[in-house]
Amino acid sequence: MSLAVIDTETTGLDTERDEILEIAILDENGDVLLNSLVRPTRHTEWPAAQRIHNISPEDVANAPTLTDLAQQIHDSVDGRTVVIYNADFDSELLKGYLGGAKEIRCCMEAYSYHQETITGEPWRRHKLVQAAYDADHDWGQDAAHRAIHDASATLTVWNWLDRQ
Repeated sequence: MSLAVIDTETTGLDTERDEILEIAILDENGDVLLNSLVRPTRHTEWPAAQRIHNISPEDVANAPTLTDLAQQIHDSVDGRTVVIYNADFDSELLKGYLGGAKEIRCCMEAYSYHQETITGEPWRRHKLVQAAYDADHDWGQDAAHRAIHDASATLTVWNWLDRQ
């Protein structure tokens, strides 16, 4: 299956107001299709989010905008199954950019249903770091909450679920 595994880092958690600050897209082999900081067009600061992902306004000052990256995003997802850990959130922020995708799959949903089957606990949202831990993802020196590392962890979880 041809995959495009996507992760983003954002200015916050409100899909109506917040913007993408970083995007990474990997293929099914973990090869990088896109890895870029993104300059927001409406936000000038995001202190709460910055404490989590450490992406500062200075980091993105000279980065391309999401619109600038539109063709690269399209080329990366065209004809592929897109896998996103929290697909409801990221796909809403990427609305209009994923049109060429074959389908969009939510890795968190798949993991949550798997956990429900194994443990009997009702479906709930699970953090990526927990799913990655269960899938024996090796973070190495990398930290969570950067798009490229989280996309890699998502691919590990997706492949682990596929083997279950």
